[in-house]
Amino acid sequence: MTISSFIAVFILFHVYYYISIKKQDMSVIDTAWGLGFIVIAFATIFHRIIQGYEHIIDMRGIVILLLVFVWGSRLALYLHKRNKKAGEDFRYQTFRKEWGEKTNIISYFKVFMLQMVLLFIVALPVSLPLLTLNNSPLGLMSWLGIGIWCIGFSIEYMADQQLKNFKAKGQKGIIKTGLWRYSRHPNYFGEALLWWGMCFLSWEIGQHIFIATLIGPALLTLFLIKISGVPMLEEKYKDNPEYQEYKKRTSAFIPLPPKNSQL
Repeated sequence: MTISSFIAVFILFHVYYYISIKKQDMSVIDTAWGLGFIVIAFATIFHRIIQGYEHIIDMRGIVILLLVFVWGSRLALYLHKRNKKAGEDFRYQTFRKEWGEKTNIISYFKVFMLQMVLLFIVALPVSLPLLTLNNSPLGLMSWLGIGIWCIGFSIEYMADQQLKNFKAKGQKGIIKTGLWRYSRHPNYFGEALLWWGMCFLSWEIGQHIFIATLIGPALLTLFLIKISGVPMLEEKYKDNPEYQEYKKRTSAFIPLPPKNSQL
């Protein structure tokens, strides 16, 4: 992490914190999350410029910037439009009820600052290789990473579109078609997969850099599966018989054939 990226993301998250207070909607943090990675990527390149690095950017850096921009802007725009229509996410509404009059101050630390710290860690596959670019050519492992990223991005995008179309048609109940037939959270799986793929873009830079970047997707996957992703989202459906039946038959994360082929 560079001073430039820290300052840029710090400002970004405080802007969205102010917006959350004005709108009384903590869901705006979802938009800041996607934009934060873009800010880190370009702030790191800016750091290389002002520090006078011999190689400001190379093909690897261009690829990383492109992948991060495509993913981050797509996710930020999708979540912005979704939250604008749906209002504050039920998970944040629960926090608001629990925290009461202290919501603004508690959300600053437990929602905005916490996610800002997590963002810096998850973004290691972006910041570390961009900070250590050495003009090395893209090798087999890098192309493998790009391929994995493309698969993960496609899964996340298709899952989001399928869910969006399901809701747009006014269908009620639980979506069980498309990718949602094989995973209860295919969008989460796609996001985790693309970040694992991003790590391989640092392979040719150095094994120590590659190993360090693995911390990011490992933490993201842990949060999605065990902490703030699957568990918190499924708490909403704990008393829904239809969802509980769907839960018994369908993989929580990795897309797998349903246990009952009639689903």
